[in-house]
Amino acid sequence: MAFLVNLQDVRRGLTELREGHKRIKQELEEHFAEIDPNDRYAKQMWTFIRRAGAQIADLTDDVNATDIRYTEVVRF
Repeated sequence: MAFLVNLQDVRRGLTELREGHKRIKQELEEHFAEIDPNDRYAKQMWTFIRRAGAQIADLTDDVNATDIRYTEVVRF
């Protein structure tokens, strides 16, 4: 069923994820630049945003690799 996945839709979704991540990070920088040791929310959100950033980077790599493989298959 992989052939039913539209790569443009995947890229669009990835762009939305990146933009959302960027907005959340900007809000954290504005409101929680200095983390109060007792503020569990800020700690959890900064942990989340770091992990999410790494996952988005991995996903970006996967989408790019898929695009390359797809192009190779079409050429073949």
